[in-house]
Amino acid sequence: MSRNLSCKNIFIDLHKSFNGSIFEERKELDSVKISNKTLEKLLTSIRPEKALYSLDAMPVRVVGTMYEEFLGEVIKKAGRGLSAEPKPEVRKAGGVYYTPEYIVDYIVDNTVGELLKTCKKPEDVKKLKICDPACGSGSFLIVVYDRLLSWHLEYYRHEIEKLLIKNKSFKEIAVKYINEVHISVFNEEKRDYVISLTIKAKGEILKNSVFGVDIDEQAVEVTRFSLCMKTVEDYDDKAELYHEVDLFHSTILPDLSDNIKHGNSLISEDYFNQGSLSQEDELSERKTIKPFEWDKQFAQIFVQGGFDAVVGNPPYFSIDDTWGKKNPKLAYLKIIYPEVYNDKTDILFYFIEKSIRITKDKTGFIVSRAFLEAYKADKLRSFIATTRDISQIIDFRNFYVFEGVGITSAILILGKKCGTEASISRLHDLAKNADLGTMKDFELIKVAQDRFGPDIWNFSTGENTAILSKIDSAGKPIDTLLVLGQGMQTGLNEAFGKRSLEEIRTWELKSGEYFMRARNSDIERYSLNKSDEYLLYIENYEALKDLPTGVQEHLHSFEKQLKSRAAYKRGNCEWWRYTWPLHKEYYEKKKILCPYMAKCNRFALDETRTFLGLTDTTVLFDNGQPESLYYILGLLNSKLLTFRFKYLAKLKSGGILEYFWNNVSKLPIKRIDFALKGEVSFHSDIEIRVKKIIELIERKRSCRTESENLIIQTMIEKADTEIDCIVYQLYGITDEEINIIEKGVE
Repeated sequence: MSRNLSCKNIFIDLHKSFNGSIFEERKELDSVKISNKTLEKLLTSIRPEKALYSLDAMPVRVVGTMYEEFLGEVIKKAGRGLSAEPKPEVRKAGGVYYTPEYIVDYIVDNTVGELLKTCKKPEDVKKLKICDPACGSGSFLIVVYDRLLSWHLEYYRHEIEKLLIKNKSFKEIAVKYINEVHISVFNEEKRDYVISLTIKAKGEILKNSVFGVDIDEQAVEVTRFSLCMKTVEDYDDKAELYHEVDLFHSTILPDLSDNIKHGNSLISEDYFNQGSLSQEDELSERKTIKPFEWDKQFAQIFVQGGFDAVVGNPPYFSIDDTWGKKNPKLAYLKIIYPEVYNDKTDILFYFIEKSIRITKDKTGFIVSRAFLEAYKADKLRSFIATTRDISQIIDFRNFYVFEGVGITSAILILGKKCGTEASISRLHDLAKNADLGTMKDFELIKVAQDRFGPDIWNFSTGENTAILSKIDSAGKPIDTLLVLGQGMQTGLNEAFGKRSLEEIRTWELKSGEYFMRARNSDIERYSLNKSDEYLLYIENYEALKDLPTGVQEHLHSFEKQLKSRAAYKRGNCEWWRYTWPLHKEYYEKKKILCPYMAKCNRFALDETRTFLGLTDTTVLFDNGQPESLYYILGLLNSKLLTFRFKYLAKLKSGGILEYFWNNVSKLPIKRIDFALKGEVSFHSDIEIRVKKIIELIERKRSCRTESENLIIQTMIEKADTEIDCIVYQLYGITDEEINIIEKGVE
């Protein structure tokens, strides 16, 4: 008999005793033939004395983490051999990243832990149903299971103590709880004993309450394996284990096929209603899509209204970039999740909505914090606020929960509607660690539920809220004075940009037919650094043939690429023009520019119409308002409006803020009543100092000595400080409030 067949027979016998899925027969592997020599070499290599590590000495969480690395790869044929390649979604994310234990513990304790506090007896716990809809290696479900086991141990320990007080013997107690606990007595007289849950009890707890789904079949197997290992984790005495099996006429491991399931948490059978597919195509598509019907796969749970808690670390990646804009899955999500779909979105949005749909009460996720402030997450924020109470948000701000990943995170904990204030814990920007035990480096903010809605969730403390309200009431949104928008979109910067002044002169372009590019990095407070990059601007030409010959030839060299732009294919532009020359009618006016990404307010004035900003800039055009652009520029660069913008912007990695037009548009500008001499004086004082700073910066560029440079810098800082003082007076800010503002912008 071959060793291959001998091993198979051993596994069949093991499966009879253990059950679970570890030794389950895999018919699809019957065709795989392994030589005796190869199998012997493999079996020898994994013998205990050969192993570097002892699996039975490792906590289940560690084993699951090891397997998670394996889940990030797929085996593919490479020439005559095989190779392991990262899965597409893993490659896009830059690798597999594990949820740190302290994050998992916090989420489970503040969701499942809260539910367990309301349970009085095992029958109450039995009713609880907890799910992870993207379970991966099962890290969250292992901790959920651990908390359920701990609750039962504590319950039975308490019950046993009550019986001992009533002078019941250990023998009597053991008989009473024979199905639930095993009691090891060391000294009966001193009541020295320990208890452990029976395999039967552990299996029932697991099957009753722990559920998960994952689109990766390997992940499903690993989760089942991890949970099964947790069942036998504390059994050192194998004889005792087999004694229980004989006693209860059961297998050692529970069958988790009804608990941990393989499927697509976001897509169900109605995906195939989108269009007509041949039988062969549908079969192929089903293998990829893996549709999942929640109410059918977990029918008994949904009869009761759904899960009691959903926990996990759902994936977060741009579905447009990862799947492609023409992918039918994207079209499906747009139809099925209209309440959160908003153009380019993250798959995370749909997992949050799905979790709310499938749970009666609590949701606990670790997520990208971008949704708190992102412009296109407004529908998601609105959906959450109208369907659930926000219990907690732990905002890690600039701290990286996942090492080596440029993603900032937040814990989101939701509950059913009850009107209790939300707790927002925001990590201080300079914190080196995130201690969720003491919360010592977090700022706690209590927020009423009615303050949550589509607007950004960037809340402040009581004193800060009062200051922000005062600033807002003193001014008017800047978009009521100026015209705001994004910089222009060329659709192919390589064709229209990166031109030299020499090329411009060779083509004999006139003023207004080219601009110096104002790049993100070129825009500083009050000044624009001159760039060596020029942009073709030919939007005012009627036809291609009217362009200078050299420009026509240049554009023709990029014709194929220009015609491949989506805007051209949709018929939104001619092939030789910009895809979207935003606000072209305003480019004859003076304008203020700011970068799309910056750590603080950086606004600069282009009064000579020299610069043009592309998509990495926000542009504010003069609109004939009575207030001078110099006055407005002084306000925008002040500490007061820098402080205000921190509560309007989306925070990105590294403390970077997004200066998108929709956020900048909300900055409150103090309007001047030119009939009041005092206000006119304020206006004039700011205007004079802003002009002075601009002139000094220009002089500083031509400084020849370090001493002259320091003198000019001192003069700039003095004028800057004076502007801040005038702005504080304009907005009616007190000395105490000034201290808070200045600490807030350090």
